[in-house]
Amino acid sequence: MLIKNPVFVFCTLGSVTEGLTTAGFATFIPKFVQTQFTLTPASAAVITGGNLAVSRALRKGPNAFRLLLQILTYREQTPH
Repeated sequence: MLIKNPVFVFCTLGSVTEGLTTAGFATFIPKFVQTQFTLTPASAAVITGGNLAVSRALRKGPNAFRLLLQILTYREQTPH
């Protein structure tokens, strides 16, 4: 029944396309950043991973962003 609904079909196709694009960027963007800015592989991965985490948290809404802030706060408060 849902397959006959054009709004559902196109929203699903858009979500799938966005997911595939994001997965492709997440796979290759650290190497791109590494070569463009002459960084080590570890620092390029940390920079791009941090950017992806923050952008996903902002896109998913305030609850995910709050969770990210709690994780960062917890890391700062834990004794080393």
